Amino acid sequence: MLFEALQKFGLAADLESVHDPDEIGRFGVTKTPALIINSKVKCAGRMPSLAEIEDWLKEEVYLTK
Repeated sequence: MLFEALQKFGLAADLESVHDPDEIGRFGVTKTPALIINSKVKCAGRMPSLAEIEDWLKEEVYLTK
């Protein structure tokens, strides 16, 4: 779903799958999977819906412009 949302908005992103517990813990994440956008935890412990991902991408794109 993440790829679908990125494609819909014509966005490019650096994606990283993190498995190191220490690295995950630096963001305060205690449950996986997690989605972090621009160093902000948007979701943890569940799979977000496409609509949620789209909303988060819109927030972050508009906030960084």
